[in-house]
Amino acid sequence: MTVPVNMDQEEVAQLFRKYDYVVMPVINEEGELLGRITVDDIVDIIDEEATEDMFMLAGAEEDLLSSSIMKNASTRIPWLFVCWLGGVLTTFLIKGFETTLSQLVGLAAFMPIILGMGGNVASQSVALIVRGIATGVSTTTRFMEIVIKQLCVGILLGALYGTMLGGIAFVIYPEDVRMSVVVAIAILNSMALAAFLGTALPLLFYKFGKDPAVASAPFVTTAMDLLGVAAYFVVAALIMF
Repeated sequence: MTVPVNMDQEEVAQLFRKYDYVVMPVINEEGELLGRITVDDIVDIIDEEATEDMFMLAGAEEDLLSSSIMKNASTRIPWLFVCWLGGVLTTFLIKGFETTLSQLVGLAAFMPIILGMGGNVASQSVALIVRGIATGVSTTTRFMEIVIKQLCVGILLGALYGTMLGGIAFVIYPEDVRMSVVVAIAILNSMALAAFLGTALPLLFYKFGKDPAVASAPFVTTAMDLLGVAAYFVVAALIMF
């Protein structure tokens, strides 16, 4: 097997990993031999790609630990702005449900855990998919299979923790069983949605030639905050009013 000179280095690394090659010839478009790639080169590439993905998951494109204070701040501003904007939109969304909250203050008590659990599931899903893409396990050709599988995982986890949290809600508010139902459904929705977004977004980014790691904290977290709050209050409005 030969490697085209314009093949992405991550794809080359996947070939070495898949077929256990030690060396591969590199050719141009005319099929002429230009050189070779050895397994030593691939080790460096894998390390480089893994490091890059870790930085992207943290919202940075390079190692900022040795950079200046201004460099650290300026590099992270765009990613944090996405999260800030999402928070502002979430604030307006919550204000839109002010009437619902004023009538049932207990709903606000469960918001942190519902959004927090959804955020954790989303982060876990992103990490799994980004790693899967790097190793060649997660591919866009298996998009539906991977998304459905992770969605089922999210539903299963959501059902488990929804039942547990619904039970706690019943202990705190025994006079209104509907509160328990709302909380249970809300955390189920949040965790299922988180698994879907945390899986689908990195795969879509990869499909369209973007680094899937950038779909992590800024985009998934912001989407989860907005959609999680909206789903929570919609369920509450439908069941309790």
